[in-house]
Amino acid sequence: MKVDIARLLAIALHGFAAIAAAAPQPADPKEKEAIAYCEKHSSPQIRLVPTPDGRGGWKAEACVGTVYTHPKTGSVGCCDIGSTFKTDLVATTEGACCSHDENFSFDPTSQSGRCCPLEQSFLGGSCRSPRYEVSEYVNVSDCCTKTPKDFVCACNGNLGIKYGQCYTMTDINGLQLNRDVGGTYQSGGDIGNLIFRVCKSTKDCTELSGTPVPTDGTWVLQDQLGDRNTPGPGWFANILPHMMINANAVFAAVFNAEPFFIFGECSLCLRLATGPYLGISSPCPLYPYSNLAHLGAAINPNNCKAYRFQEITCLKSVK
Repeated sequence: MKVDIARLLAIALHGFAAIAAAAPQPADPKEKEAIAYCEKHSSPQIRLVPTPDGRGGWKAEACVGTVYTHPKTGSVGCCDIGSTFKTDLVATTEGACCSHDENFSFDPTSQSGRCCPLEQSFLGGSCRSPRYEVSEYVNVSDCCTKTPKDFVCACNGNLGIKYGQCYTMTDINGLQLNRDVGGTYQSGGDIGNLIFRVCKSTKDCTELSGTPVPTDGTWVLQDQLGDRNTPGPGWFANILPHMMINANAVFAAVFNAEPFFIFGECSLCLRLATGPYLGISSPCPLYPYSNLAHLGAAINPNNCKAYRFQEITCLKSVK
């Protein structure tokens, strides 16, 4: 059988396209025979596609690298020689063609990713080396290991807390972050057992649910119990000079943090990510109880307040 290869096959050294669902049908019997021959000898490395000129011809495009199917879109693609398709360790539906000495890293904050050198993560628009926070109380071989009291620990470029999850917060004195009757947040207090949900924004607490917060990520805290006089949950709000619960999302404080340790236990030292004052301190001690203190914004951005986060179940009544 004589096949006009010049007419039917256009070998492309990089990439291929999948066969079109509705391909034009050739009228020439010899052309049909040639197409059948090509289809029989095609493989995952070669795909037949109709010629774009509408004349009923066909061409083949070859992948000389590695063929892959994208886990998110289902589209078939081709990685060049020397690269393979790799996905993010957490966001497993995100990926790209990376060389053997790179891994793909996806940043949930910016919703973008990139191939980064091994042991680095894509954060804030660039590939960065992760910050490993360990101590003698944490398994050094696995910085994600929780402490005996199950306080979350930062690891691999993440803070340990996750968007959409709920936590209690405990300070250096072992007191939970609570509220006084007026709604001001303090260590210990009149209204205890508070449950805080880490949210990407005030618009939707389910956004990026279950995704770890990166070390340079930001979040807001939803107070699930809410104010006693206002139905529904509230927000951890920055209302100078104090931090108080408020049902209006406009006043919600936007936080960031750096990994910290309290007596060998993992914690996060909180600061403000927006506003005129970025530090967090105690604007007024609760005399004569020196271990209690209200929270408020501080002019000095070095000021931060360390809390140990312990994951708990969110309230079923709060959506």
